[in-house]
Amino acid sequence: FCGGVFILPFFLFSAFAGEIADRREKSGIIRLLKFIEILLMLVAGYGFITGRYELLVLVLFFMGAQSAFFGPIKYSIIPQLIREEELVAGTALVESGTFAAILLGTITGGVLVAMGGFAISAGLVIFALAGWLTSLFIQKAEPAEPNLKMRLQPFSQIADCYRHIIKEKSVSVSVIAISWFWFFGAAILSLLPAYTSLTLSGNERLITLFLSLFTIGIGIGSTVCAKLSPEKLETGIVPAGAIGMTLFSLLILLAGAPDSPTETIGIISFLGTAQGAIIFFAFLFASVSGGLFIVPLYTLIQQRTDSSDRSRIIAGNNILNALFMVAAAGAVMAFYEIGLTIPQMFGLIGLLNAVVSTAIFIALPEFPNRFLRFIRNRFQR
Repeated sequence: FCGGVFILPFFLFSAFAGEIADRREKSGIIRLLKFIEILLMLVAGYGFITGRYELLVLVLFFMGAQSAFFGPIKYSIIPQLIREEELVAGTALVESGTFAAILLGTITGGVLVAMGGFAISAGLVIFALAGWLTSLFIQKAEPAEPNLKMRLQPFSQIADCYRHIIKEKSVSVSVIAISWFWFFGAAILSLLPAYTSLTLSGNERLITLFLSLFTIGIGIGSTVCAKLSPEKLETGIVPAGAIGMTLFSLLILLAGAPDSPTETIGIISFLGTAQGAIIFFAFLFASVSGGLFIVPLYTLIQQRTDSSDRSRIIAGNNILNALFMVAAAGAVMAFYEIGLTIPQMFGLIGLLNAVVSTAIFIALPEFPNRFLRFIRNRFQR
């Protein structure tokens, strides 16, 4: 339920947010959004202290709305602040920073929950203040389309976003590929708690380890991507990421389920077995592959869109991302209904990734062609 409350604003507000981001100066919008976040965290803090959980659900909705408004700016502002040859590295930094923040928030949140409502409230407000103070250092980014006519017509605005997306085939295919990545990631993350506790008989620390592996792996993959594309976008990295996502997902299936221990195991006990080490390796490198897959796609969208409609295109991408994440939740429920084991679900997700990636590469041969050229150039060296 709470996941739905958070996702709903992306469908409701993303298109309108894209129009605002194209029409207005972006750094000012970011500062306003971060200030609103402080107010929301004050309300959330009051909800935690008093036990008013209806307030927390309301704040969750508005935080989803805040994220929907922030999303189109997050990537569309990058080309306005850095040189084109720095775009891959800049996008990789944003991507790895995003997942590092997710990891830090997950760990910190667990610590604060153990300390009680006052600690949670103080932590929320402090982090919100830190975000707002940081936003004060963002350089001014002039409006891309200052004469854009603003509307409050959600369906028309969404349609307009996708009219801009389909103008350039490489952009539209990249949007679909990014959305598939979020399907893949959302499905994997939704399976992790049950996989760790039921299949591996792991404790909470082992669950935290796997969540950390996912976020750290994305960050490593993003950094490697920047190293492989030092000055110019290398779209041939995308198939390498897709291949890794499939192979390492299948490796989790092939690793199977360890013999059920008589008691819950921790990180050391798990990694002390060959099977545990293989599963650890598979999760880490599936995530690294995800970073290789996603960064070039986001960079391509930034490079091959006009500044006048870039924010609306990213808004349309965010809407589709949200739709694919909802579909991932539905797919996992269907997997449970047909009686698949969790390792089998990982394997099936890997096979689906192979099918979808193949369709993407057929639709845009630039990806496999650049991949083969990239491999050939590496061997010639």
